[in-house]
Amino acid sequence: MTTVLRSHLTAALFVFAAAGPAAAAGALDPTLTANADATVYGLIPQIDGRILVSGAFTAINGQSRVRLARLAAGGTIDPSFAPLANDLVFTFLVQSDGKVLAGGLFTQIASQPRNRLARLEADGALDASFDPDANGPVYCAVPQADGKVLLAGNFTQIAGQPRNRAARLNADGTLDAGFDPNVNGEVDVVAVQPDGKVLIGGLFSQIGGQPRGQAARLNVDGTLDPSFNPNANAGVFNLAVQADGKIILGGYFTQIGGQPRNHIARCNLDGTLDTSFDPDANGNVFSVVLQTNGGIILAGQFTQVGGQPRNRVARVDAGGTLDPSFNPDANSTVNTVYLQADGRVLLGGDFTQIGGLPAARIARVLNDPATQHLTITSANRVLWLRGGASPEATSVTFELSTDGGFVPLGAGTRTTGGWELDGLALPAAGIIRARARTMGGFGNDFTALVESRSSFTFSGPIPTIAAKGKATIKTSRKRVTLRGTSTNATSVEFKARKGGFKPAKGPVANWKILLRIESKRSVAKIRAVGPGGTSAPLKIKVLQR
Repeated sequence: MTTVLRSHLTAALFVFAAAGPAAAAGALDPTLTANADATVYGLIPQIDGRILVSGAFTAINGQSRVRLARLAAGGTIDPSFAPLANDLVFTFLVQSDGKVLAGGLFTQIASQPRNRLARLEADGALDASFDPDANGPVYCAVPQADGKVLLAGNFTQIAGQPRNRAARLNADGTLDAGFDPNVNGEVDVVAVQPDGKVLIGGLFSQIGGQPRGQAARLNVDGTLDPSFNPNANAGVFNLAVQADGKIILGGYFTQIGGQPRNHIARCNLDGTLDTSFDPDANGNVFSVVLQTNGGIILAGQFTQVGGQPRNRVARVDAGGTLDPSFNPDANSTVNTVYLQADGRVLLGGDFTQIGGLPAARIARVLNDPATQHLTITSANRVLWLRGGASPEATSVTFELSTDGGFVPLGAGTRTTGGWELDGLALPAAGIIRARARTMGGFGNDFTALVESRSSFTFSGPIPTIAAKGKATIKTSRKRVTLRGTSTNATSVEFKARKGGFKPAKGPVANWKILLRIESKRSVAKIRAVGPGGTSAPLKIKVLQR
């Protein structure tokens, strides 16, 4: 390690707000009372409200807990969770099944040999089936959509095979032989873009023998993406991908691409510096989290942001301007920041006070309201709107239950204000579960889940739609007429370009659409809507000769 890097139709609507008329964003939350006897690196919420903790401590609330613990939402110790690690834990990955992947410096966990990487059952017991065996520190573990897990650290072998500081595991824990970036220095953080490409940051100067200064982007197969080169002049310790694809970097650097940027910066998708964003922290940034409303919370060792006093925790808006309404005021280093589903902010580090009040290395501060609104808009589509101080999601999945168990429906795609999944054929009744993957913590190396559920019942049969003619039409005209039939519908809607669906004209049962051709290849999506929901969309390709 170098410097201080790690050496230390039915809708469910939830509006989370701080209790009490005088509660202010950034104020210490008195409903969490917990204390640690030494440094805290991770403070991560679980779906059920309990909080996972990692650090250098040997006691929480005066009770023996060695480097790992779990708290109830109010801060009391969970007596069922006491894995006992023999060295530091620097990353948690909370899986969808409740198991927790842990990485760090340890060689034993839960009294069993495990070299720097282990998986714990929900009760803290060791998962005997998982033993990747890293020969050096593991600092970050991040899941991919396909169930594989990206690893970063200062190791040179995984499972006895050469892997220099970055590797990927298959879903069963075996090494992915097809992923070998070969990094020449410590990798501290990994983030996955929506297109599957992989961002890494740390203290390195080469990837696969090619120059890269502390930050890089990898293709899905682990090869270097030549189009991305921010070139930081010192360590990049955290990365966060915004909803618009831009990338927040935090760490030790004072320059990005040769231009001044003190400890926090934003890059465009191509790796060039976003010149409109310059919060200017006067000390190292160890953790960055994103709110869905564009707010960015940062934590570390700084005492000023944008030339204004801010002791170790601050919030800036989407443009990088300091938020004057948020000032937790920690009296020493804050290593970790993480947003709960309700927007409240978990803090961990070396501090003993927040806002002048006692808080020994563990705290939660209040925040602005967070909203979640899960709607089954039709048998064809689900929509999850997430706003305010809700934690930004790196990915979202939707699942269906009709009998108590949940089965996957698919991955969500971003839409205005949230996430959606279209093209479904839902049954007459059931429950939808939406889950968002979130990131934060020391080095942004901790990842957890946020969940929302909503039940639905459709009245009447689901509409159907059919086209008259071919599924692919070739024409030399600027307009083409599409025709078809529908049943159980009160309207027929279509779209051929970006934007929402528009109602078709004419009789619903025998519909007709006059489509304007604006490109050589067009795809018209047509659907029927009725009391029983919405049909799966009909797709007709139009090729202009």
